[in-house]
Amino acid sequence: MALGKKFTIQGKLSKSVHLKSIDLRWEELPKPMTIAELNKTYSYGIPDKITASYFCDPTQTNDPFPLKTVDGQEEFSAEIATDNRATWFVLYMSICGAQRSKEEQLISVRTIVFSEQ
Repeated sequence: MALGKKFTIQGKLSKSVHLKSIDLRWEELPKPMTIAELNKTYSYGIPDKITASYFCDPTQTNDPFPLKTVDGQEEFSAEIATDNRATWFVLYMSICGAQRSKEEQLISVRTIVFSEQ
């Protein structure tokens, strides 16, 4: 996706799962690694640099991710604006939800690569 463009995210959750938050984080595009560096790698995590965090509140009419329920499933849709960074980067979108009275948990992570095109 080109730098500085807007995009729409949307989703439908399983029945009895409620959307709690959507977190957008970024990092610079990964650089090539040597074999020695790769051999030291055992896992990857979500970056610390936060672009935006959205917390869903079904009692508010101006919620950035308005929810609607269709056939017992929550659906959301929102337009996200990216900034005009000078370099390529990777955006991580983390979606958290909760089922019934259980604690909030991470239910999905998506990555999008932004380029200068």
